[in-house]
Amino acid sequence: RASQPTDKNLRDLEQQHKDLANEHTKLQEDYGSLKHKYEELKDKWNVLVERYEQASVFNQKFMHMAQSMQQHSDEVTHRLTTHMEQLTVQKPRNGRRSKKTRPQSKRNRVRTTPNRKTDPI
Repeated sequence: RASQPTDKNLRDLEQQHKDLANEHTKLQEDYGSLKHKYEELKDKWNVLVERYEQASVFNQKFMHMAQSMQQHSDEVTHRLTTHMEQLTVQKPRNGRRSKKTRPQSKRNRVRTTPNRKTDPI
């Protein structure tokens, strides 16, 4: 008789079965929730990876542009320096200025300082 299950044993087993079924349901719900959160995080991660890749491409283009601008700046500076050196080396022919560099006649000249008699301060 001891080997046969009693009513109490059956009730205990049924309760254990019910408890396990409830725990199983709860675990399934938790798994579903976690899986949903995982999918959301994975989507956000993919967006971040895509943005990082775009930023890397932009950064490369920007660095290339900056190098080009620096190179151009160096070339312009060199050309200007060379030109300025050539200008300072050149001397006027026959010790005279060319017509273009001669000062204007006093009649046509624009006054830069006020005339105290006609323009009192």
